[in-house]
Amino acid sequence: MAVSGKFDGPPEYCLATTKEIVMTELDFSPESNKYPYRHGKVKTRIYYCWHNMKTRCDNSKCDSYPTHGAKGISYDPRWSDFAEFYKDMGMPPSDTHTLDRIDGSGNYEKDNCRWATSSQQAMNRGLNRNAKIPFKGVTYEPKKSLYRARITVNGKTKSLGRSKDAVEAAKLYDQAVKIYHGEHGVTNKDLGLFQASATGDKAK
Repeated sequence: MAVSGKFDGPPEYCLATTKEIVMTELDFSPESNKYPYRHGKVKTRIYYCWHNMKTRCDNSKCDSYPTHGAKGISYDPRWSDFAEFYKDMGMPPSDTHTLDRIDGSGNYEKDNCRWATSSQQAMNRGLNRNAKIPFKGVTYEPKKSLYRARITVNGKTKSLGRSKDAVEAAKLYDQAVKIYHGEHGVTNKDLGLFQASATGDKAK
């Protein structure tokens, strides 16, 4: 996700690796330097994540601004200070973890944020706007006149089974989401897609 502006960071957010930086602990003491206290993490992965979070919300020139700041998505005012963000979130568990909002329509704040891998974040997204079937994880196979449920696990697509009914296929997907992705997965039920289907948007 490219970020526009004068920032000198990597072309994709949160891609700095801990191997490239010196990891020093935050220093919250007034003696460390004048406010904001020197924290020694300006070129670290977590700092890039924090900076790009702010850029997506505040900078209208950022590529991601239309899906963030322009839609009213902001961040906890305390997180304007990197030290406060660090105290709340801590270091990412690995070089593959980035900042993820649990509720994609909510703001960046402690209760709505976690560290997640790209595959986990993909599972936390809603229905693709171009989807022909109104359910996540379901495709239609016209030659067999069946709906097929599939899920991605560790980068590989896993078939979950087929059904004559799109709703039943979607339920297979929902069951698998909880098994393979736990709290990081968003189900069709979570998105209210079963209710939407029942009110007239049923797959054909």
